[in-house]
Amino acid sequence: MSGLEAGWFDMDHPADWSRLQSLVSDPATVDRLAIVAKTEGHTAPNDFARQLARQALDPWLAPLAADGRAVVVLANGCEGVATPGGVALIRRRGADAAGLRLGLARSRPLPADAIGTPAAIDAVAACVRAAADDAGLALPEVALAIVKCPTRLAGTVPTEPWRADQHRGRALAALGIAVALGEVAREAIDVDAIGHDSGPWSRRAMTFAGPEAPGVEALVLGGRPAPGGLRLGVCHPADLLDAPAVRRLARTLGLAFDDDGALREPQRLVGVFSKAGLAADGRVRGARTGVFSSAYSPDSAMRAAQSGLLGGLFGSTRFFVSGDPVHQAPPGGAVVALLVKDTA
Repeated sequence: MSGLEAGWFDMDHPADWSRLQSLVSDPATVDRLAIVAKTEGHTAPNDFARQLARQALDPWLAPLAADGRAVVVLANGCEGVATPGGVALIRRRGADAAGLRLGLARSRPLPADAIGTPAAIDAVAACVRAAADDAGLALPEVALAIVKCPTRLAGTVPTEPWRADQHRGRALAALGIAVALGEVAREAIDVDAIGHDSGPWSRRAMTFAGPEAPGVEALVLGGRPAPGGLRLGVCHPADLLDAPAVRRLARTLGLAFDDDGALREPQRLVGVFSKAGLAADGRVRGARTGVFSSAYSPDSAMRAAQSGLLGGLFGSTRFFVSGDPVHQAPPGGAVVALLVKDTA
């Protein structure tokens, strides 16, 4: 059998997992399943689209999740031209272990008084190390760690609103990944710098935060590609207009573009993941934008802009686009990861 499988599934609404279920087919054949999905909804922590999505998914997923065979990274917001849906990463029982490897880990529910605090850094770091162990990867072999960190539901902590702050949750998760992978020393983290773009950052992180899951959920990908398998690459574009950085990454993974810039073999691109960012002054290449000064959510503006860039590059609307790469990219930059089928 081949190694890791990957496939995209569309969603008609936040509770529609029918195409994911068709993609997985028989859950009894699954050794590991990672779901990275984007639904409609806004970025505020009291948007219940995430809870609706998990309410519909969790009963079906329960047999896999109960024994550590599944994790879910779920986020809201499909502005621009992004199709609601996600990528399923599947390792079947008895599959060849060669090639790109997937590892999963889920923590116990975080105590309420730990959510939003530096204690979450340690919980994330432990979870990422456990996921690497699950994949059989040494920490330097991890190419990308994707983590969902819990926050409190808005309105439930009126005297401590930072516990419901998704920006802070993403920051804590990114620092936890950096600590786990040896990119940042735990004792070097300045508590007052958490959530500030000028602070340390991980080159191998994509993080998310929300109130729908009680604990940390982590997946890691890494290892050497095998002929006929999947290849993963990560880059850090300088800004929202840095299409050349994404195109260079695609080419290093074996994709080619024709003279008009169209992707020659679009079917080989099976996963596009992005965290889009913007400098704190709201400027792009020296020019002012309205991202931080309009009535719309800055994350929504970033996701819409990034969806247009990726759609133009790849001629598709099926990609996972998020915003706010705090501690995951240099200030004003972004993270893009591509998952590509090898031709051999």
